[in-house]
Amino acid sequence: MIIDFERVWYFLMQFLGYNFQLLPVALLLWVPFSDEQLKIRKKRLYPVVISTVVLFSLVFALIMASIYESFLFYTRGWLVGNVMFSLVWILGTAVYFGNFKKGTNGRILCYVMALQYGISIYTLSEIGGKFCSIDEMYGRMFTPYGTFAVLFYFICSLILMPVMYRFLTKYNFNMLSGENKRNVLLISISSIILLVLYVVALMAELEIYNHTRLFRVYVASSVWMVCMIASDFLAYFIYFSCLRIEKEKEQMHTQLTAFELQSQHMRDKIQEEKKSMHNMRHHFRTLISLSERQEYEKLQEYLRKYLEEWENVSSRLISRNPIIGSILGYYIAQAEEKGIQVQKNIEIKEHYPFDMMDLTVLLGNALENALEACSQCSSDTKSFIRIQMGQRKQTLLIKIENSCENRKNVSCYGDKIPKSSKSGRMYGYGISSMQMIVKKYQGSLEFWEDGEIFTVRMVLNIPDSDENQKVSGKG
Repeated sequence: MIIDFERVWYFLMQFLGYNFQLLPVALLLWVPFSDEQLKIRKKRLYPVVISTVVLFSLVFALIMASIYESFLFYTRGWLVGNVMFSLVWILGTAVYFGNFKKGTNGRILCYVMALQYGISIYTLSEIGGKFCSIDEMYGRMFTPYGTFAVLFYFICSLILMPVMYRFLTKYNFNMLSGENKRNVLLISISSIILLVLYVVALMAELEIYNHTRLFRVYVASSVWMVCMIASDFLAYFIYFSCLRIEKEKEQMHTQLTAFELQSQHMRDKIQEEKKSMHNMRHHFRTLISLSERQEYEKLQEYLRKYLEEWENVSSRLISRNPIIGSILGYYIAQAEEKGIQVQKNIEIKEHYPFDMMDLTVLLGNALENALEACSQCSSDTKSFIRIQMGQRKQTLLIKIENSCENRKNVSCYGDKIPKSSKSGRMYGYGISSMQMIVKKYQGSLEFWEDGEIFTVRMVLNIPDSDENQKVSGKG
């Protein structure tokens, strides 16, 4: 049996070329997204994707090798290759969009970016092939992957894929979760327009290449396409840099909000201490007066009432955790002043390794919203706030319910941002700050409304002390 080495080599080049073109794009598609946003987790998804691409590459290479140097190869080889490539593209697109959970932002944007990356790799490989007499051993017939093309695909993927991976992980698409849908739609449409313009430029360059053999035209068209690639990636870089600056601005606003709340707590504590010292001075004067007059029975009665009052104050201790107790106490006092009934069930430990600013912003925004909603209730509605906090294993659970009057004022469910007819911190930076803090501790934040009861539920994973220091340092 005589082995056709030329056909075997052709088969190998088609197999490798198909893999080098598709695998990087397939692996980059889900990089910016977390497992919580996907129906199938990455650890299970990637092996299936890689196996599928390799299998299709094998089938593609076998089909192309089977018709190699036949009449069909010379006349319709390009059509067979393009049809198979299109089928894989359609199947991959369906799998990509079908694997996301409802409400995930940035799907179209990431898809277009990965697709444009694949086309850019193709362009760079073609440019390299022009200057290396690509497909010289086959003349001008359709290959579609010649030796030099495969080599350039490998080199470009080796250099550019880590860069693209780092870009997608650095500018994580979770930044888009708090963005306005209109802004996300705008950048997605812009990315599609960039891709279309790039494809038009590529087709024009190929048309010029097919009608001329002048070396200076090769150089000019190649520089043209490289500039197109650079400008497209520069546009994405500028957008995500601006988005990152906006998030840093939002984080600074969160810290300022926390400092404001802490400052208010400190001022209240100082006033309480002044009041306590003032009252204590009167108590001592009364005790001295009773003692000097030797009215010991009245003295004992006065001390007994003072101790009972002290025990009543101690029994009203909100939480064993001083930080959480201070935050809750501030807003509970405000609620009681406004005649709002407060019910609380706080079962937590004395110390937690959370950042104090994070707890201040998280609880402060939620309770501010509850107070505001209760204040808008009519006189016929019994205003209330229910606060529940507890620990389950390594998770801190927080649930805050409040009465609300107008159902049209707040419309939300799940992790969607509440929409309000008014403007305010809770509906602006407040919600975004809460979402950012919850994600910092790998937790969840949910809102829902049931009749005249509005509920906020927060889940935070309790970090280790060392881990919390690292997280705080990054913030």
